[in-house]
Amino acid sequence: MHIKFIATIMLVAFLSILQSEEIQKENLDYLISPYDLLSIDVFQEPDLNKQIRVEATGFIVLPLIGKVKVVGLTVEKAQKLLEDLYEKDYLVDAHINIFVSERKINTVRIFGQVGRQGDVEIKPDRPLTILDAIAAVGGGSRLADLRKVVLTRQNPKNRDNPEIINVEVLIEGDDSSKSDYILEVGDTVFVPERFF
Repeated sequence: MHIKFIATIMLVAFLSILQSEEIQKENLDYLISPYDLLSIDVFQEPDLNKQIRVEATGFIVLPLIGKVKVVGLTVEKAQKLLEDLYEKDYLVDAHINIFVSERKINTVRIFGQVGRQGDVEIKPDRPLTILDAIAAVGGGSRLADLRKVVLTRQNPKNRDNPEIINVEVLIEGDDSSKSDYILEVGDTVFVPERFF
């Protein structure tokens, strides 16, 4: 009985370590985005540890080294960049860990005649097309008019001029001018009802 108990504890500990390593690997590969909340720990330098939100411009401001652009870098590359900057003038053999405490989720809104209305996440590692977004919400309903899908950009200069897109042509691959429309953060896509 005692041996089974110890074996169970060791198995749980081993699985926890594997899970922790997987989470750490996922964190290192994550591409940093604007508005992410980063926890930055500088080994044996508690005064330099910070929890900081990435600015919309992609920069963070850190003690001693100032403004550093981190958007578009993986966590692993950002750690290396900060280590290099601190080692340049301030620290010897800097060891820095960055953990993404809060990820900013970039989304577009899809509504109208679709399977389920709502927000669709734009993954940081690949663009989101209008076809992918409509598919992510269950596609068009049986009443959807995919010939007159309305794309409205969050950009103020385009807000008053929504674009009408014939998604049926995109599905068929007959539109040689654009293979698909890449969506941007804050876009809204409205799939209207077909009138017979």
